[in-house]
Amino acid sequence: MREIRVLKMLKHPNIVTLLEVVKKDKRLYLVFEFVDYTVLELIQNTSNIDYQTVKSYIYQLLRALDYCHSLGVIHRDIKPENLLVSSSGVLKICDFGFARNIKSLTHLTTYVSTRWYRAPELLVGGKNYSFPSDIWACGCVFYEMLTGQPLFPGSNDVDTLFKQIKICGTLTEDQKTEFFSHSANSGIEV
Repeated sequence: MREIRVLKMLKHPNIVTLLEVVKKDKRLYLVFEFVDYTVLELIQNTSNIDYQTVKSYIYQLLRALDYCHSLGVIHRDIKPENLLVSSSGVLKICDFGFARNIKSLTHLTTYVSTRWYRAPELLVGGKNYSFPSDIWACGCVFYEMLTGQPLFPGSNDVDTLFKQIKICGTLTEDQKTEFFSHSANSGIEV
């Protein structure tokens, strides 16, 4: 129901359109506009996405995220599979199952987003994150479209975090504190 509420609120050319909600046999079926393929399919089936196409897709993604964020909605699962592209080159964000309107929330769950696209503040267990975590994921998608390879393909949260540190540098003091408080409670050895 939360996803339906969010989708009904969001009307933007770069967000997939919810056409109808059908209730049948105690189940809800969501009917969306048809969009031809995902960015993941494009990455997997194209040896090299040209720079102008990547630039266009990232621009459209950032426009959609700006719109969502202006309404207080954080997507929390930006990844190539959740970015649809029409045959005419229009990119649309889909899958708002993790999306939340954060204007009234102070703490959010950290188990969101696909690991390779999670911002460091999510990987360390922080609950006070916001819109920049969507932008982090957007940057990861940008890199993947340019190179055909994921930027931080960690095998688990700690491995992903170490890959991020290797490329981006050390964590902030707040992130270190959060990480060590969670790793001590979960038995993770660093």
